[in-house]
Amino acid sequence: MRFLLSFMLALSLFGAGVAIADDDSSVPRTLSVSGSGTVAAVPDLVSITVGVTTAAPAAREALSANNVKTAGVFEFLRASGVGPGDMQSTNISVSPQFRPRRGNETVQPEIIGYTVRNNVHITVRDLAGFGVVLDGVVEAGANMVQGISFDVAERDGLEKKAMANAVREAVANARNIADAAGIELGPILTINAGGVGPAPRQFLARAAAEGVPVAAGELTVRAQVSVVFAIE
Repeated sequence: MRFLLSFMLALSLFGAGVAIADDDSSVPRTLSVSGSGTVAAVPDLVSITVGVTTAAPAAREALSANNVKTAGVFEFLRASGVGPGDMQSTNISVSPQFRPRRGNETVQPEIIGYTVRNNVHITVRDLAGFGVVLDGVVEAGANMVQGISFDVAERDGLEKKAMANAVREAVANARNIADAAGIELGPILTINAGGVGPAPRQFLARAAAEGVPVAAGELTVRAQVSVVFAIE
């Protein structure tokens, strides 16, 4: 009984669970542990959404003005080395503008103009030149910038390394628990992989020698696993 209490205490300290068969020796005793792994990398690409908004009394006029400015944005992006696959229109809308209601008016206000919006999602793979690109799209006609995010081009390699680190930590946790409890680990019975995702940590760093200063930060890819061992 004293050994069982010490055994359970050691497991609670290490944050793992153990399942021990009762009188049926055919049911294996098991030890369940978890592990997490991280890999950090400096981002090498950045994505952002820019938009062009125009307004005019007539819808055709607003749309025509928007087309001219948006074409200027695309022309600048191509000249800056942004590839066709890194530019994508995400939203185009034409909305009426209504005259504000006066007092207790119940009639529908009249339309006094139209607003046209064209949003474009772009990816810049030259992080050092991103500030210059951001300046350029604004000068070319964009009057909305939102949704900046950083990433790495070779994400698959980082995810594999993070997963391997998570498995190593789980195995190390199991060995520590086994040593403390005085038990022998058997073979691994199951490995369940959890989600893999980024966990960005920001630090101040200029992404461009000229143009808008941008904090690129550090991208940390994190993985989680749970492993079940047999107990000899």
